[in-house]
Amino acid sequence: MVLLIVDGIIVAISAIAFSPDTVMYSILSLYVVSLTIDKMMVGLNSSRNLLIISQKSDQILNYITNGADRGATKIPVLGGHTGHSQNMIMTTLSTHEVPKVQEEIQKIDETAFIVIIPASTVMGRGFSLQKDYKSVPNDFINPL
Repeated sequence: MVLLIVDGIIVAISAIAFSPDTVMYSILSLYVVSLTIDKMMVGLNSSRNLLIISQKSDQILNYITNGADRGATKIPVLGGHTGHSQNMIMTTLSTHEVPKVQEEIQKIDETAFIVIIPASTVMGRGFSLQKDYKSVPNDFINPL
């Protein structure tokens, strides 16, 4: 972040001394370098955690587990403003899966409340382990 601020100040000062074309190329270069550094630090296989609150949580859960072939957790929640009980669905997806799943959720319930959070580290079946739990040694899943 500090590097980005310092580079931004340098580009702003260079606007006085150089042509507008040079300044624009500097801004573009700064953007590309920032993206590259971000991808190197976070990784190309970054994931997103989705929190979905909907009156149609069962339909959304069905889509995520069957249509998107992803795991999900249903969590009972209580609305802070309304006091209504409902369910929240939590799932973790790779970044490239998010737009399709988000689109399908909005088809099921256009009023669904969706929060998408970057997940820097995801471990477990489907991510760092084989997706098919049968291929993971049984003593690893249930050591006792």
